[in-house]
Amino acid sequence: MSPAGSDRIGARVTVASGDRLQAAEVRSGASYLSQGDFRLHFGLGDARSARVRVARPSNRPATEQEASANQLITMPALMEARALR
Repeated sequence: MSPAGSDRIGARVTVASGDRLQAAEVRSGASYLSQGDFRLHFGLGDARSARVRVARPSNRPATEQEASANQLITMPALMEARALR
């Protein structure tokens, strides 16, 4: 991993639950003279689980995994999930 998790910057995370599809991108430089929060938050409503897909800006394949609601999932865990080809 590169310093301060910079290899995660630019990752696009897509969360699908029921008929809802949400997406967000890990960004940097959100604050002046400080670092913004790298965490992404997705609300699932009444859904108990969701499909989480991570596409990174590098040449690595995207990864995808099933996730339960009400939990914190770290990027390293998602990076080790099943790679999509």
